[in-house]
Amino acid sequence: MSLEQLAPEIIEQILECVTIQDIVRCSLVCRRLKDIIDDSLLLKYHTEMQSCGMTTGSEGPSMRSLTLQERYTKMLLFDATWRSLAWRKHEILNMQNSTALWDLYGGVLATGTPINGNRDDWRLEFRELDSMGRRGQDLEVSHWGFEVELSLVEIAMDPTQNLLVLLTVPESHDRTLEIHLRTLTLNAAHPLSCAGSILRYTPPNAEDQNLFDRRLGPWVIVQICGPHIGLMVFSENHEETEDDDGEASAHLVVWNWTTGQRVASIVGLRGLVTFSFLNTRYVLLSRLGNASKSSSSLDGHPLGSSGPNLPHQPSLDVYDLSKFKPNSTQHETSFVRRYLLPNVKPTARVQMVRVFSELSTPSNIGSSSFQGAFSDLKDEGYDDKCNWIGTGAPAPFTLASHSRLFVVRIVLEQERTHPFAGQWGWQGVPTQEYALLIPLATFFPDKDPNVDSSQWTLNKYVPLGAPPSLLVKTIAWRDWGPRGSRLILLDSPTDFFDVDRSFYPYGPRCAFPVRVAKDVSLFRVRVINTNQLAVRRFIQSRAGRSLTVTNGSHSSVKAVVEPSMIPLASSLFEHDVMTSLPYLETCTSEGVHMDCDCFMLTEDNLFTVKAEQSQYALQIYTF
Repeated sequence: MSLEQLAPEIIEQILECVTIQDIVRCSLVCRRLKDIIDDSLLLKYHTEMQSCGMTTGSEGPSMRSLTLQERYTKMLLFDATWRSLAWRKHEILNMQNSTALWDLYGGVLATGTPINGNRDDWRLEFRELDSMGRRGQDLEVSHWGFEVELSLVEIAMDPTQNLLVLLTVPESHDRTLEIHLRTLTLNAAHPLSCAGSILRYTPPNAEDQNLFDRRLGPWVIVQICGPHIGLMVFSENHEETEDDDGEASAHLVVWNWTTGQRVASIVGLRGLVTFSFLNTRYVLLSRLGNASKSSSSLDGHPLGSSGPNLPHQPSLDVYDLSKFKPNSTQHETSFVRRYLLPNVKPTARVQMVRVFSELSTPSNIGSSSFQGAFSDLKDEGYDDKCNWIGTGAPAPFTLASHSRLFVVRIVLEQERTHPFAGQWGWQGVPTQEYALLIPLATFFPDKDPNVDSSQWTLNKYVPLGAPPSLLVKTIAWRDWGPRGSRLILLDSPTDFFDVDRSFYPYGPRCAFPVRVAKDVSLFRVRVINTNQLAVRRFIQSRAGRSLTVTNGSHSSVKAVVEPSMIPLASSLFEHDVMTSLPYLETCTSEGVHMDCDCFMLTEDNLFTVKAEQSQYALQIYTF
């Protein structure tokens, strides 16, 4: 029996039994199946949810009462709002102390301010950001706070695990860093944390006084991913030597915060690099690739057979936490995969390769690694599987775990030609800044059925138990970058290097400022969506018409599907750089005053930060 002979009702029942991914594929390849899907409200809702990179949310009573039609309407409104960038609410928060701390994670904003200027006592405030379109205008959001008597250096949090991480420097003379593991809601010892709820670490560069001075730069980076906490510590090398050109050095340590065991320790990192968890197994580290004065190879470590032997080419390196022995230390050459980035001219150098990503997706808190230590936590807000069941604002849909984007900020500078140019190029040497957009599907195509952007996948080349001799270690840029990423030249308020500039994505989206006038604080907002299904559906809806749609006088949205080229003649790269990852771009028509250092997104908000001499200016745009 052929498909044409089946009644639409039977086909609809069959489609309700398959995955959302299969429904999406059917709608793209068969007109009759598409018509049946379009006539089914449930199938349309699932398709829209996949197109937006969403999944079913954590529903409270207010959301369980929603009908399917109401959910579908909210989904359409959510998507339309992001495509038009018509925010409904704009707030400005000023933190009056330049030593203040802040963090934004999963729609929760945390701010910390010293009490009476005393950096040994802090007031921490937390608030859920509004979600007027997705959750509704009448839903009250939570706002709470408490005081801590600790000398804080940095804060981090994971609301999905009710976890608050406080990085402190105690008064002891051994310069040991302490990581306090608290509950986000009550500031109590986290019931799933290791004994004592404190991790301790003495960095090898602990004698460096600048390490503990937040005014001198982001010398520590803290990230949380399920059972893991990663801490990267930097130290500035003040003098150039025969073997070192003055770049900062870095050290990455990863713990399992539920057991207290040190999972990994990686040394030998040089320059302004960063890290990000790909998942609970793999860690992605950036690498500048600048040659030191006396080196001719990467510490004698042989490169793989896939790429050219360019030991000083910048790269993104992947480390497998499952291959580290507990409490051992590994050199930076112990990576399992190296993704080479475009090389730079001999007269240029890489100033920064910094990776930004958002990790607040459904965690592994209910997995077996979190169970066994606690049996009765319901009174503390946990269920019988140790899942946090706190009072987070419910929503009918939320970000899917596979829908992630990595934004890599690449800063290049012309090689210094005089001794007064400044150690990091920000005192007289012009720079070029780029953003390299890489979806998670470039590293794990099988995790996102909507994309097949690269043959180089960790799933394929790093199978569990495979002998190391079978692994391809180094992947040339030409083999993964042109199809699996998009390189964008950034507008900068100045022509020189600003270490604090950051662009945190959320899900498949990221935001950048676009300068529109000589006034350096007047910018248009540019939001890029790399969800490949959304791009294909937008193109399909245009049916041969222009791929640019104007939303009145407020904004416009377009599909960018043609390859883009960064030409050799106008860049510091060694060759022309072509990338072709398709994306949707929404840009406001009018400029707004956004003189800021940091652009961040949540599911429902655009968040900007400007660091001034005596305060932080935080702006929140709610959709």
